[in-house]
Amino acid sequence: EEAISSIRTVRSFSNEARATNDYNVHISHSFEIGAQLSRAIGVFTGVVGVIAQGAIALVLWYGGKLVVHNVTHHSGGITAGILVSFMLYTISVAAAFAVITTLYGEFMQAVGASTRIFELMDRKPELPTEGGESEDRLRGSVAFEDVHFRYPSRPENDVLKGVSFKMDPGSVVALVGPSG
Repeated sequence: EEAISSIRTVRSFSNEARATNDYNVHISHSFEIGAQLSRAIGVFTGVVGVIAQGAIALVLWYGGKLVVHNVTHHSGGITAGILVSFMLYTISVAAAFAVITTLYGEFMQAVGASTRIFELMDRKPELPTEGGESEDRLRGSVAFEDVHFRYPSRPENDVLKGVSFKMDPGSVVALVGPSG
């Protein structure tokens, strides 16, 4: 993303091949992770589906056996209505568990994304952001008088029009426009 947004800088240093290679490496790695995740989801979904269908078949078989026993012996079994009610409750509970597993998967994806965000936040910069050396022998101020500026890509738009200011030693000056 950084190389794409700064394509002019990449081109000015003739770094297109390196940027393309870095992009390909990162895309390949991302693809591998996605493929592994897809395989894991497929195996998990398949196993859960087989278990769920097996449980339904087992309940139907045993429930049907109890219904037949009730019909033939008039005791010790269940009615067809009880079997249907039990199956409907079982399917409702199974559907709830299916929703919970989906939510768990989404939660784990959010945890993974937050882990990456925290890694980036905890990253130490290569260059120190504080301290450093200061040159005590330099004194004076810097002044800009009647400065005009246009971007080469938009020569018809003036970015700075006759800007003048002075920066004294130890002061902090910021140029801020509508875009920040």
